[in-house]
Amino acid sequence: MLNQYKSTIKKGGAAVLIIGLIAGFSLGCQSNDYEQYIKAEEKTEAAKTSVYDTTIKVESDIDTSQMTEEQLKSINYLKQFEFKGKITQDKNKNALISDAWINLGGIGFDFVYYGNGDSQYIKYPVLKKYIDLQTLIQSTDATNNTLPTLSDSTKKTLGNIWDQLKTKESIRSVGDMIIATDAGDIKAKHMVIDVPGDAIKKAVVDSQKILFLDPNIQKMIQNQMEKIKTKTIEKGSTEEEIKDLTDTNTALFDKTFNIESYTISCDIDADGYLVRKGVEIVMSGFGKDSPLKTMTFHMETVFSSLDQPVTLNFPEIGPDQIFTSEELNQQMPSVFKDLIQ
Repeated sequence: MLNQYKSTIKKGGAAVLIIGLIAGFSLGCQSNDYEQYIKAEEKTEAAKTSVYDTTIKVESDIDTSQMTEEQLKSINYLKQFEFKGKITQDKNKNALISDAWINLGGIGFDFVYYGNGDSQYIKYPVLKKYIDLQTLIQSTDATNNTLPTLSDSTKKTLGNIWDQLKTKESIRSVGDMIIATDAGDIKAKHMVIDVPGDAIKKAVVDSQKILFLDPNIQKMIQNQMEKIKTKTIEKGSTEEEIKDLTDTNTALFDKTFNIESYTISCDIDADGYLVRKGVEIVMSGFGKDSPLKTMTFHMETVFSSLDQPVTLNFPEIGPDQIFTSEELNQQMPSVFKDLIQ
């Protein structure tokens, strides 16, 4: 029964992430407002240096009245997910530092990610050494669990699916706002875009089919199937569950799946850059037998220091400051390991 709860919530999470992470960076406004938004998005994405703060929240309303104490303990971390990160990036140097914080059902931890060329490290404050990302992947057997890179063809098709949702009627209001950034308060043009729930639902289903037909995704699924056959996958995961989640002949949910509300907002400054981008989705109707009643996804990114000088302070990391695979297995906190896996 607990695995059924987890499976349902995984489906909910998959849907809101598909909607939020694809649509949140794809939809805009039409006419002159739309043209202004497209130019601002292109200019922002083309910025060689940037500092931006991103917040992601996923909250699940779960009926726990019929759950045992053991089930409650296991399901608790799925009820609320929150991520906050400050990212400083210099594309000219292929360098990035992300100071991040994650909360899983009330269990919070922070870490810093360092990406400098081909070198990638994670520093978890409680641990005395740095984690080499490649070592982390090897020690947690996460090679086949991390999301692979999508093909250019898949990205283009997904973009087309969500681009079709752009209409003049999607603009609900336009005005000016003051946005607080690291560079100070900035006056920006504010746009709010609403898209009908049925249109979003269709885009989700169409996107699911395209995603799971991507050759790299197919390879990942096949690897998972092989791990099941060799009994190396975590207890509780089944071949039927994976097939259910990745079946391109069915939607992520049954026909009762609904989008209660969906709103995208954006703010553009006088220089034509995006200052802020946000998306919020509320979903319901996951089936009469599902303990998952509603799921809310909220994502907001505030940009600053675009195409301005940025400071990236990378630590000097020697071999004796890096965890070995054996040390990681012994010392890595379980909540962090569970997140990676």
